[in-house]
Amino acid sequence: VSRLRKNPSVPDGNLDKMERLAQQLVLDSYFTDACLHYPPAQIALASLMIINRKEKTIDEQSLIESCTNTGGEKISAHEEKLKQRLDEVGRMLQKGEDLAKTWASEKKKKLNEAAAKIYVKKIKPCLDPLLNPSTEEYKKLEEENNAKKEAARMKKRKRRREEEEARERKLLGSDEPDDGQPFTIKRNKSFKPKPRP
Repeated sequence: VSRLRKNPSVPDGNLDKMERLAQQLVLDSYFTDACLHYPPAQIALASLMIINRKEKTIDEQSLIESCTNTGGEKISAHEEKLKQRLDEVGRMLQKGEDLAKTWASEKKKKLNEAAAKIYVKKIKPCLDPLLNPSTEEYKKLEEENNAKKEAARMKKRKRRREEEEARERKLLGSDEPDDGQPFTIKRNKSFKPKPRP
């Protein structure tokens, strides 16, 4: 579409509508296996071609030449083959559009939702309660896991505190743990002061 915007004979308003309709056609193609058979560029160009035939926004030859960004002998040599390919892709896109109208209608949505509720009700007893956040078993397990994590965190904090206290005692010349007695600094008998230079 950005290439088509460079064509001065096509109003931007028409291109905006064309782009919007083509995007919807591409979305509808997901009801088919078009994306498994054709590359994205061909699907995009075919969707533009289909919408252009309906809206008659631009001459089809100009559309193809603008979007393929080629011209002269190169496009002429493969023009017929390209059009056949785009028509083939277009037929599948039309099929996707028809399926979308069938399955995406409000009436069909309500029927699908009703059927889905029945299936969910049937499979609900088969679900593992430990994997379902709304069950009591899941909540209880989560509380136990949180308690274990908290206990592990407190244990880690205690070990870290003990290691820090041990380092402090070592720095102060005492490797013995604090037994509640008055604090005294022991003399380091092996310490020998260095003479002044």
